[in-house]
This record gives sequence, structure tokens and C-alpha cells, in this order.
Amino acid sequence: TAGTLAGSPVTFTATGTAGAAAKLVFATAPSSSVQSGVAFAQQPVVQLQDANGNAVSQSGTVVTVTIATGPGGATLTNATATTVANGAATFSGLTLSGSVGSYTLSFGATGLTAATSGTITLAAGAAAKLALMTTPTSSAQSGVAFAQQPVVQLQDANGNPVSQSGTVITATIATGPGGATLTNATATTGAGGAATFSGLAISGSVGSYTLSFGATGLTAVTSGTISLSAGPAATLAANSVTSQSATVGSGVSAPPSVIAKDASGNPVAGVAVTFAVTAGGGAVTPTTAVLTDATGVAAATTWTLGSTAGANTLTATAGTLSGSPVTFTATGTAGAPSASQSTVAAAPGTITASSGSSVSTITVTVKDQFGNAVSGATVALSSTGSGNLFSPAASGTTNGSGVLTASFSATVAEAKTISATANGTAITQTAAVTVGPAAATVLVFTVQPTQTTANATITPAVQVTAKDGFGNVATTFTGNVSIAIGTDGSLLHNAVLHGTLSVAAVSGVATFGNLSIDQVGTGYTLMASGTSLTSATSQAFNIL
Repeated sequence: TAGTLAGSPVTFTATGTAGAAAKLVFATAPSSSVQSGVAFAQQPVVQLQDANGNAVSQSGTVVTVTIATGPGGATLTNATATTVANGAATFSGLTLSGSVGSYTLSFGATGLTAATSGTITLAAGAAAKLALMTTPTSSAQSGVAFAQQPVVQLQDANGNPVSQSGTVITATIATGPGGATLTNATATTGAGGAATFSGLAISGSVGSYTLSFGATGLTAVTSGTISLSAGPAATLAANSVTSQSATVGSGVSAPPSVIAKDASGNPVAGVAVTFAVTAGGGAVTPTTAVLTDATGVAAATTWTLGSTAGANTLTATAGTLSGSPVTFTATGTAGAPSASQSTVAAAPGTITASSGSSVSTITVTVKDQFGNAVSGATVALSSTGSGNLFSPAASGTTNGSGVLTASFSATVAEAKTISATANGTAITQTAAVTVGPAAATVLVFTVQPTQTTANATITPAVQVTAKDGFGNVATTFTGNVSIAIGTDGSLLHNAVLHGTLSVAAVSGVATFGNLSIDQVGTGYTLMASGTSLTSATSQAFNIL
């Protein structure tokens, strides 16, 4: 300017240009609140400036973000951006992942003063995985709810708890014996993102298990080892044979035993089982309760059957367990034949001599020491005397009632004693059978005439005996027997027999006490005869 001179003032212009880039400043600051692992809603824009704060238009400068302050272990993704022509670097997808808390970020480039953000509050990100806040109990019983029920928490990828309700968590068996099942295996997260299980239980074989807790779209979490033992006893069943037999008064070969199991079939120890005889009159030991062992088995020491042949029963009882009481049966069989208890009988007690037409029925009843009939015993019969016959045989086996019968007959008339053995044991009792002679059929000289003088009495007195067809004296014969000269030994064959020539038999014997012959001779014989009897001829004798 120069007063009022024409052309005054004269104007000059000059353009001021920024100096060299010296620092970074925020054109747009990052979001002050973000979620872990989620891109900032407000992505930062960083501007190059010179030392005086003038924007520097310069492209190609790489700006890198680092964590200035905050919990350790956090990371950034998409943490670089490059300036464009106006000197601005716009970030895209910048994400902070880490523990929830307060952070600041530093934006820097080589040779430039960095820009530090304000405080950024990091909240949990989206639910990504599950974590066990409370682990299930490490020891459990099959079918029994865990004493310590698990609590599962939703977490983001960096382990931050996620507050999200309504997520269904399902427990499954990860490892363990096959066939096991879970009950009450689901739980739902509440407002804090935690799911607390209630009544979760494993039912299965004893052993080691691990559980997996999962939800749709989330990484599952696996429990530590859970040792599963048997649950409460639920069933009782036979562990030995339930039907057998033994000799009366003796113990069975397999004492009864039972096994207690839980609902999953695992043996249960410590269950009280009581064995008791309910029929047959036997005895069991012990009479007090027996506890099942580690294999779930309780056994009676002995079971002795009663003294009566037939059914015996015993029960094993364990409270209200399914299958209790378990019933065992044993058939008491007769013991060895007893000499004193067994019997031999004969009926009728008197028979006549025959070869089977007149018989006495021999009944052998074989019993053991308790009076039980012994079936199938081998019986052998015998008799004193001779001419004996047993029909169908002198030996055999007893029937189901312990009885053997046989018909006895004999050709020799005499008193008989019938004896028997059973399985080689001589039966003490015997039976008596009297065999009488059959009807007389023949005459026999039992005292022969002897040599004597003419007209002298023949002595000893001649006797003629009536006998049956088997040679037995027919003691019941009392008929008359007549005697006469059979062969006349006199010279003129006119000899005469004197005396009583017809005599009534006494007990089958006719005695001629006064016989004599009136003529000398040699080779005399006498002949005896009787009605319906075969005649008899004496031996030869002489008369002097």
C-alpha cells in the first residue's frame, strides 16, 4: 500500500504447503466399546500430519496398530492400513480379541509419532465354546445322580463368559464301557450364560467314563475321568442250580447261592440275604443273614435235606429286591437199604409141596434208615431147605414203592425160612413158610419085612408109608393100607399071610405089628396097596 497512488494496494498471494509428515492423528477414532473378536463398529481413520499439525497428502505409508495397554494375551486382526493420496489410512475389519477389560491402541508408522486411542472397553464376543465351571463328581454310582452336578458356561473364543440365556447344553458319554446311558442329560443356560444340570446320572457297567458337554455351533467340553461303581441293589437272582437232588438227611452237592445286581446289571456287595428252609424239614446254615461279596454273591454254607423222601424247598430273601425271594428245590431220595427198617413177609405161611401150583407170595419191602421206600434196590431171595423155587426169579429190583414180590414154592415138605438181601445188605427180618406134603399118590415100604421062622411074628413090624409125588410123607393120609403076599416063596406056593392085613395109616404111616407066614420058603415079597395109591412091593426075604 502507498497512500493514494493509483494501483495501491498491490496484492500478492502465496500458497503455504505442509511440511514433511511427522505424526499421526485420528481423523476418526475407533469405537470406545467393542466385543472380543468382533470388528469395531467404527473403524478408525488415521491422518498424516506435519509437525505443525498440517495434513500431509502422502500415499503409501503403512500404519500398524498395536495394543498399548490392557490385559495380556490379547490380539489384533486386520491391524494395518495404508495411506491414500490425501494421507489418510482407513482401517477395515480391525478386531480386538482378548480378555474383557479396558484397552488402548497405538497407531504408528515408521519415523512418525504414533497416535494413541482413548480407552476401549472390550466386552465378550459371540458364544463360541463351552467350559466347565463346576465339574461332575469324579466318583459316582450307576443310576444315582452325581453328588456334584456340573455347571457349564458359555464362552467366546477367548474364554470370556458370554451372558446368553436359552442355549440348550446336552451331555453325552465320550468314553467308557458300551451300553451305558445318561439321565437328565440336558440343561439350559440362564441370563449369565451358565447351564446348571440337575439329576444327571450315568447308568451302566462299572468302569471309567468321561462326558462331553455340547451345544449346536459351539465347541464341546469334556469332563475328567468319572469312576462309576455299582448302584443300589435292584435285583436278586439264582447264582447256582435251582433244582437238584440228594439223599435224605444229607447235604446237597451245590449249596444255594444268589447274586445281587443294580439296575444296570452290576454286582452289588454288602446286600443282606437270608436263607430259610420252607418245606421238607431240612436245615440250612447259616441261619442268619449273609452279606453279598465283591462279586455280588451270597451263598449258604450247607443245605441238609429232611428225612422224608420227596420235595424240599429253600428260599433266599433280600428285602424288596426284584426277584426276591429266590426259590430253590431239591428232591430227597431214599438212602441205602436199612437192615432193620426193611421187611420180609410171606403169605400164606403154609403151602403144599408143588413145583409152582401152590405158592406163598414173598413180599420184600426195602426202606432206608428213615423208613423211606428204596426203589431200584437189588434184592436177592434165599430159603433154607431144599427143593425151593422162586418165580419169576430169586432176584430183582424194587419198584417205585420199594417193593419186590416173588412166588415161592417147594417140592420138599419142611419148615422154610425166607431171607433177603437188598443191595448186598442182609435184611434182619425173615419170613417163615411151612411146606406140607401134597396128597398121597404112592406107597413105599419104609420098614422092610425081615427073615424070620414060620408062624413067627415078623419083626420089626413092617411099615408102609404113603408119600406124595415129590417123595414127601403124606402125613395127612389116614386111609387103609392092605398087605398081602406078593411072591410066595413056599414049595407049593400055598403059603398064608397071617395077622392084621388092613391097617389105617397114622400120619401117613401104616404099621403092621403081627404079620407071620405059615410056610418055609425063600424069596418071599409082600405087596401093599391102598385106594387110588400106587402099590408097593417089599424087598425079598426068607421064612425058615
